[in-house]
Amino acid sequence: MKLLLENWKRYIDEANVLDLGKELDSGFCEYNPLINQFAQSDPDNLAEMLIFVIATQQMRWYDVVPKFPLLMKYIKTNNRLLDHETATTGDDGKPRYKIPQVFSQLTLSFRKTAINQIWVNRNSIYSTLNPMFKAYNNAGGGSISREEAMFAIYLEFIKLPGLGLPKAAFAAQLILGRLGCIDSINLNLYKGLDPNGELITYDKAGTPNFRRPGTSMKGGIMTITKGGVRIAAKYVEFLRHIAKMTGTDEAGISKQLWNSWVELVSLKINNKGDIDVLMPDGEKFVVPNDYSKSTKDAETKPSAAFRKKYIGNITGKDVSRQHYPPEMYENMKKWSDYIHKLIKG
Repeated sequence: MKLLLENWKRYIDEANVLDLGKELDSGFCEYNPLINQFAQSDPDNLAEMLIFVIATQQMRWYDVVPKFPLLMKYIKTNNRLLDHETATTGDDGKPRYKIPQVFSQLTLSFRKTAINQIWVNRNSIYSTLNPMFKAYNNAGGGSISREEAMFAIYLEFIKLPGLGLPKAAFAAQLILGRLGCIDSINLNLYKGLDPNGELITYDKAGTPNFRRPGTSMKGGIMTITKGGVRIAAKYVEFLRHIAKMTGTDEAGISKQLWNSWVELVSLKINNKGDIDVLMPDGEKFVVPNDYSKSTKDAETKPSAAFRKKYIGNITGKDVSRQHYPPEMYENMKKWSDYIHKLIKG
Protein backbone atom coordinates (compact mmCIF):
# COMPACT_ATOMS: atom_id res chain seq x y z
CA MET A 1 0.00 0.00 0.00
CA LYS A 2 2.82 2.39 0.87
CA LEU A 3 4.46 1.75 -2.52
CA LEU A 4 1.12 2.32 -4.25
CA LEU A 5 0.64 5.66 -2.49
CA GLU A 6 4.19 6.75 -3.32
CA ASN A 7 3.71 5.86 -7.00
CA TRP A 8 0.39 7.71 -7.04
CA LYS A 9 1.98 10.80 -5.46
CA ARG A 10 4.80 10.66 -8.02
CA TYR A 11 2.21 10.45 -10.80
CA ILE A 12 0.30 13.46 -9.45
CA ASP A 13 3.52 15.45 -9.09
CA GLU A 14 4.58 14.65 -12.66
CA ALA A 15 1.12 15.40 -14.02
CA ASN A 16 1.36 18.92 -12.61
CA VAL A 17 4.72 19.77 -14.17
CA LEU A 18 5.36 21.69 -17.38
CA ASP A 19 8.98 21.29 -18.42
CA LEU A 20 9.92 24.07 -20.84
CA GLY A 21 13.31 22.46 -21.36
CA LYS A 22 11.64 19.78 -23.47
CA GLU A 23 10.48 20.06 -27.07
CA LEU A 24 6.70 20.56 -27.13
CA ASP A 25 4.61 19.33 -30.05
CA SER A 26 1.26 20.80 -29.13
CA GLY A 27 -0.45 21.75 -32.37
CA PHE A 28 1.08 25.05 -33.44
CA CYS A 29 2.46 23.67 -36.71
CA GLU A 30 -0.81 21.91 -37.46
CA TYR A 31 -3.39 24.57 -36.63
CA ASN A 32 -1.68 27.96 -36.73
CA PRO A 33 -1.34 27.99 -40.56
CA LEU A 34 -5.07 27.21 -40.84
CA ILE A 35 -5.89 30.11 -38.54
CA ASN A 36 -3.58 32.42 -40.54
CA GLN A 37 -5.34 31.49 -43.77
CA PHE A 38 -8.79 31.87 -42.20
CA ALA A 39 -8.03 35.31 -40.73
CA GLN A 40 -6.45 36.76 -43.86
CA SER A 41 -9.16 35.57 -46.26
CA ASP A 42 -11.83 38.28 -45.85
CA PRO A 43 -13.01 41.16 -43.62
CA ASP A 44 -15.45 39.08 -41.58
CA ASN A 45 -12.89 36.42 -40.69
CA LEU A 46 -10.22 38.97 -39.83
CA ALA A 47 -12.66 40.81 -37.57
CA GLU A 48 -13.65 37.52 -35.93
CA MET A 49 -10.06 36.71 -34.99
CA LEU A 50 -9.44 40.24 -33.71
CA ILE A 51 -12.62 40.03 -31.63
CA PHE A 52 -11.40 36.67 -30.34
CA VAL A 53 -8.20 38.34 -29.12
CA ILE A 54 -10.21 40.98 -27.27
CA ALA A 55 -12.73 38.51 -25.82
CA THR A 56 -10.07 36.18 -24.39
CA GLN A 57 -8.46 38.78 -22.15
CA GLN A 58 -8.38 37.59 -18.52
CA MET A 59 -10.75 34.73 -19.41
CA ARG A 60 -10.49 31.04 -18.58
CA TRP A 61 -10.36 28.76 -21.60
CA TYR A 62 -13.51 26.83 -20.65
CA ASP A 63 -15.39 30.14 -20.70
CA VAL A 64 -14.01 31.20 -24.08
CA VAL A 65 -14.44 28.14 -26.29
CA PRO A 66 -18.15 27.42 -25.76
CA LYS A 67 -19.23 31.08 -25.47
CA PHE A 68 -17.28 32.77 -28.27
CA PRO A 69 -19.29 31.09 -31.08
CA LEU A 70 -22.48 32.32 -29.39
CA LEU A 71 -21.06 35.84 -29.25
CA MET A 72 -20.15 35.75 -32.95
CA LYS A 73 -23.55 34.29 -33.91
CA TYR A 74 -25.22 37.19 -32.14
CA ILE A 75 -22.93 39.78 -33.76
CA LYS A 76 -23.39 38.38 -37.27
CA THR A 77 -27.16 38.11 -36.88
CA ASN A 78 -27.50 41.71 -35.69
CA ASN A 79 -24.51 43.08 -37.65
CA ARG A 80 -23.27 44.63 -34.41
CA LEU A 81 -22.88 43.87 -30.72
CA LEU A 82 -24.26 47.10 -29.26
CA ASP A 83 -27.73 48.37 -30.07
CA HIS A 84 -27.85 52.05 -29.13
CA GLU A 85 -31.62 52.23 -29.67
CA THR A 86 -32.41 49.68 -26.95
CA ALA A 87 -29.73 50.90 -24.54
CA THR A 88 -30.69 52.55 -21.27
CA THR A 89 -28.76 55.11 -19.26
CA GLY A 90 -27.30 54.24 -15.88
CA ASP A 91 -27.07 56.47 -12.82
CA ASP A 92 -23.55 57.34 -13.90
CA GLY A 93 -24.82 58.65 -17.22
CA LYS A 94 -23.23 55.78 -19.17
CA PRO A 95 -25.21 53.58 -21.56
CA ARG A 96 -26.33 50.11 -20.49
CA TYR A 97 -26.57 47.72 -23.42
CA LYS A 98 -28.69 44.59 -23.63
CA ILE A 99 -26.23 41.76 -24.12
CA PRO A 100 -27.31 38.11 -23.64
CA GLN A 101 -26.01 36.84 -20.31
CA VAL A 102 -24.83 33.54 -21.79
CA PHE A 103 -21.78 35.28 -23.34
CA SER A 104 -21.77 38.70 -21.65
CA GLN A 105 -18.70 37.64 -19.64
CA LEU A 106 -16.63 37.98 -22.83
CA THR A 107 -17.77 41.58 -23.33
CA LEU A 108 -17.12 43.07 -19.90
CA SER A 109 -15.72 46.57 -19.41
CA PHE A 110 -13.90 48.07 -22.42
CA ARG A 111 -14.34 44.88 -24.44
CA LYS A 112 -17.89 45.61 -25.55
CA THR A 113 -17.10 48.89 -27.31
CA ALA A 114 -13.83 47.53 -28.74
CA ILE A 115 -15.60 44.45 -30.13
CA ASN A 116 -18.37 46.58 -31.61
CA GLN A 117 -15.91 48.97 -33.25
CA ILE A 118 -13.90 46.11 -34.77
CA TRP A 119 -17.01 44.58 -36.35
CA VAL A 120 -18.58 47.82 -37.57
CA ASN A 121 -15.28 48.95 -39.13
CA ARG A 122 -14.17 45.52 -40.37
CA ASN A 123 -14.11 46.47 -44.07
CA SER A 124 -11.85 49.48 -43.59
CA ILE A 125 -9.60 47.50 -41.21
CA TYR A 126 -9.25 44.76 -43.81
CA SER A 127 -8.59 47.19 -46.65
CA THR A 128 -5.69 48.62 -44.63
CA LEU A 129 -4.22 45.30 -43.52
CA ASN A 130 -4.73 43.09 -46.56
CA PRO A 131 -1.95 44.73 -48.66
CA MET A 132 0.31 44.49 -45.62
CA PHE A 133 -0.45 40.77 -45.30
CA LYS A 134 0.48 40.30 -48.96
CA ALA A 135 3.74 42.22 -48.49
CA TYR A 136 4.63 39.99 -45.56
CA ASN A 137 3.66 36.74 -47.28
CA ASN A 138 5.52 37.63 -50.49
CA ALA A 139 8.74 38.65 -48.76
CA GLY A 140 11.52 36.10 -48.46
CA GLY A 141 11.73 34.14 -45.23
CA GLY A 142 14.13 35.82 -42.82
CA SER A 143 14.54 38.84 -45.08
CA ILE A 144 14.67 42.41 -43.81
CA SER A 145 11.59 43.27 -45.90
CA ARG A 146 9.64 40.45 -44.22
CA GLU A 147 10.62 41.63 -40.74
CA GLU A 148 9.72 45.21 -41.61
CA ALA A 149 6.34 44.06 -42.92
CA MET A 150 5.73 42.05 -39.75
CA PHE A 151 6.55 45.01 -37.51
CA ALA A 152 4.34 47.35 -39.58
CA ILE A 153 1.41 44.95 -39.12
CA TYR A 154 2.13 44.75 -35.39
CA LEU A 155 1.97 48.54 -35.14
CA GLU A 156 -1.32 48.51 -37.05
CA PHE A 157 -2.76 46.02 -34.57
CA ILE A 158 -1.67 48.23 -31.67
CA LYS A 159 -3.80 51.04 -33.13
CA LEU A 160 -6.95 48.93 -32.88
CA PRO A 161 -9.26 49.36 -29.87
CA GLY A 162 -8.66 46.99 -26.99
CA LEU A 163 -5.19 45.83 -28.04
CA GLY A 164 -2.07 46.72 -26.08
CA LEU A 165 1.42 45.32 -26.65
CA PRO A 166 0.78 41.67 -25.67
CA LYS A 167 -2.65 41.33 -27.26
CA ALA A 168 -1.56 42.99 -30.51
CA ALA A 169 1.26 40.41 -30.50
CA PHE A 170 -1.35 37.68 -29.91
CA ALA A 171 -3.19 38.96 -32.99
CA ALA A 172 0.08 38.72 -34.94
CA GLN A 173 0.55 35.18 -33.64
CA LEU A 174 -2.91 34.11 -34.80
CA ILE A 175 -2.90 35.96 -38.11
CA LEU A 176 0.77 35.74 -39.18
CA GLY A 177 2.25 32.99 -37.04
CA ARG A 178 4.70 35.49 -35.54
CA LEU A 179 5.32 37.15 -32.16
CA GLY A 180 3.15 36.00 -29.25
CA CYS A 181 1.25 37.10 -26.18
CA ILE A 182 3.10 37.48 -22.89
CA ASP A 183 0.07 37.19 -20.60
CA SER A 184 0.11 37.61 -16.83
CA ILE A 185 1.47 34.09 -16.30
CA ASN A 186 4.26 34.40 -18.85
CA LEU A 187 5.06 37.91 -17.63
CA ASN A 188 5.85 36.56 -14.17
CA LEU A 189 8.10 33.93 -15.77
CA TYR A 190 10.06 36.35 -17.95
CA LYS A 191 9.86 39.76 -16.23
CA GLY A 192 13.50 39.41 -15.15
CA LEU A 193 14.51 39.99 -18.78
CA ASP A 194 13.65 43.69 -18.34
CA PRO A 195 15.79 44.62 -15.32
CA ASN A 196 15.81 48.36 -16.09
CA GLY A 197 12.04 48.73 -16.39
CA GLU A 198 12.13 49.98 -19.97
CA LEU A 199 9.16 47.83 -20.94
CA ILE A 200 7.53 46.67 -17.71
CA THR A 201 6.04 48.70 -14.86
CA TYR A 202 4.78 47.59 -11.43
CA ASP A 203 1.69 48.75 -9.54
CA LYS A 204 1.56 49.36 -5.78
CA ALA A 205 0.92 45.65 -5.17
CA GLY A 206 4.00 44.73 -7.17
CA THR A 207 2.03 43.32 -10.11
CA PRO A 208 3.95 43.68 -13.40
CA ASN A 209 2.31 45.19 -16.49
CA PHE A 210 3.58 46.22 -19.89
CA ARG A 211 3.81 49.92 -20.65
CA ARG A 212 1.21 51.23 -23.06
CA PRO A 213 2.58 52.69 -26.31
CA GLY A 214 1.62 56.29 -26.92
CA THR A 215 -0.92 57.03 -29.63
CA SER A 216 -2.25 60.22 -31.18
CA MET A 217 -5.40 61.09 -33.12
CA LYS A 218 -4.94 63.69 -35.86
CA GLY A 219 -7.56 64.45 -38.45
CA GLY A 220 -9.46 61.32 -37.50
CA ILE A 221 -6.38 59.16 -38.13
CA MET A 222 -4.78 57.16 -35.33
CA THR A 223 -0.99 57.20 -35.22
CA ILE A 224 1.58 55.78 -32.82
CA THR A 225 4.03 58.24 -31.29
CA LYS A 226 7.78 57.81 -31.76
CA GLY A 227 7.97 56.71 -28.14
CA GLY A 228 5.19 54.21 -28.78
CA VAL A 229 7.08 52.74 -31.74
CA ARG A 230 10.17 52.38 -29.53
CA ILE A 231 8.18 50.53 -26.87
CA ALA A 232 6.68 48.22 -29.53
CA ALA A 233 10.21 47.51 -30.79
CA LYS A 234 11.29 46.72 -27.22
CA TYR A 235 8.47 44.17 -26.95
CA VAL A 236 9.76 42.44 -30.09
CA GLU A 237 13.26 42.54 -28.63
CA PHE A 238 11.86 41.09 -25.38
CA LEU A 239 10.59 38.10 -27.37
CA ARG A 240 14.05 37.68 -28.89
CA HIS A 241 15.50 37.40 -25.38
CA ILE A 242 12.89 34.77 -24.49
CA ALA A 243 13.80 32.87 -27.67
CA LYS A 244 17.44 32.82 -26.60
CA MET A 245 16.53 31.83 -23.05
CA THR A 246 14.35 28.92 -24.24
CA GLY A 247 16.78 27.67 -26.85
CA THR A 248 14.87 28.66 -29.96
CA ASP A 249 15.27 31.36 -32.62
CA GLU A 250 13.30 34.53 -33.25
CA ALA A 251 11.05 32.96 -35.87
CA GLY A 252 10.39 30.01 -33.54
CA ILE A 253 9.38 31.96 -30.44
CA SER A 254 5.75 32.15 -31.56
CA LYS A 255 5.62 28.35 -31.69
CA GLN A 256 7.37 28.07 -28.32
CA LEU A 257 5.01 30.48 -26.56
CA TRP A 258 1.94 28.93 -28.19
CA ASN A 259 2.84 25.34 -27.34
CA SER A 260 3.83 26.13 -23.76
CA TRP A 261 0.60 28.09 -23.18
CA VAL A 262 -1.76 25.42 -24.53
CA GLU A 263 0.06 22.77 -22.49
CA LEU A 264 -0.31 24.88 -19.37
CA VAL A 265 -4.03 25.39 -20.04
CA SER A 266 -4.57 21.66 -20.54
CA LEU A 267 -2.82 20.95 -17.22
CA LYS A 268 -4.98 23.51 -15.42
CA ILE A 269 -8.17 22.03 -16.88
CA ASN A 270 -7.25 18.40 -16.19
CA ASN A 271 -5.63 18.58 -12.77
CA LYS A 272 -6.19 19.89 -9.30
CA GLY A 273 -3.38 21.76 -7.61
CA ASP A 274 -0.88 24.33 -8.79
CA ILE A 275 1.43 23.75 -11.75
CA ASP A 276 5.22 23.62 -11.50
CA VAL A 277 6.82 25.25 -14.54
CA LEU A 278 10.43 24.21 -15.05
CA MET A 279 12.53 26.66 -17.04
CA PRO A 280 15.31 25.46 -19.39
CA ASP A 281 17.94 26.59 -16.87
CA GLY A 282 16.30 24.50 -14.12
CA GLU A 283 14.60 27.36 -12.30
CA LYS A 284 11.09 26.52 -11.11
CA PHE A 285 7.99 28.71 -10.98
CA VAL A 286 4.67 27.79 -9.41
CA VAL A 287 1.60 28.79 -11.42
CA PRO A 288 -1.62 28.90 -9.35
CA ASN A 289 -4.41 26.74 -10.71
CA ASP A 290 -7.66 28.70 -10.39
CA TYR A 291 -9.61 26.59 -12.89
CA SER A 292 -12.92 25.21 -11.58
CA LYS A 293 -13.61 21.47 -11.77
CA SER A 294 -17.37 21.81 -11.26
CA THR A 295 -19.66 20.21 -13.84
CA LYS A 296 -22.87 21.24 -12.12
CA ASP A 297 -25.67 22.30 -14.51
CA ALA A 298 -23.72 21.07 -17.53
CA GLU A 299 -26.98 20.71 -19.46
CA THR A 300 -27.69 24.43 -19.31
CA LYS A 301 -24.33 26.14 -18.78
CA PRO A 302 -21.76 26.11 -21.63
CA SER A 303 -18.69 26.37 -19.36
CA ALA A 304 -19.80 23.47 -17.17
CA ALA A 305 -20.59 21.42 -20.29
CA PHE A 306 -17.06 22.07 -21.58
CA ARG A 307 -15.52 21.01 -18.27
CA LYS A 308 -17.64 17.86 -18.14
CA LYS A 309 -16.45 16.86 -21.61
CA TYR A 310 -12.75 17.66 -21.22
CA ILE A 311 -11.61 17.43 -17.59
CA GLY A 312 -9.06 14.64 -17.35
CA ASN A 313 -8.55 14.13 -21.06
CA ILE A 314 -7.91 17.44 -22.81
CA THR A 315 -4.51 17.79 -24.48
CA GLY A 316 -2.42 20.71 -25.63
CA LYS A 317 -3.32 19.80 -29.20
CA ASP A 318 -7.02 20.02 -28.31
CA VAL A 319 -6.48 23.55 -27.01
CA SER A 320 -4.58 24.44 -30.19
CA ARG A 321 -7.39 23.02 -32.32
CA GLN A 322 -9.96 25.05 -30.40
CA HIS A 323 -8.28 28.30 -31.48
CA TYR A 324 -9.41 27.54 -35.05
CA PRO A 325 -12.98 28.86 -35.47
CA PRO A 326 -14.40 25.92 -37.51
CA GLU A 327 -13.21 23.60 -34.72
CA MET A 328 -14.17 25.96 -31.92
CA TYR A 329 -17.77 25.72 -33.09
CA GLU A 330 -17.91 21.99 -32.37
CA ASN A 331 -20.69 22.41 -29.78
CA MET A 332 -22.54 25.17 -31.61
CA LYS A 333 -25.34 22.86 -32.77
CA LYS A 334 -26.23 21.95 -29.20
CA TRP A 335 -26.67 25.59 -28.22
CA SER A 336 -28.06 26.91 -31.55
CA ASP A 337 -31.74 26.79 -30.52
CA TYR A 338 -30.89 28.41 -27.20
CA ILE A 339 -29.00 31.31 -28.74
CA HIS A 340 -31.64 31.69 -31.48
CA LYS A 341 -34.23 32.42 -28.78
CA LEU A 342 -31.90 34.95 -27.13
CA ILE A 343 -31.23 36.73 -30.43
CA LYS A 344 -34.90 36.90 -31.34
CA GLY A 345 -35.75 38.15 -27.89
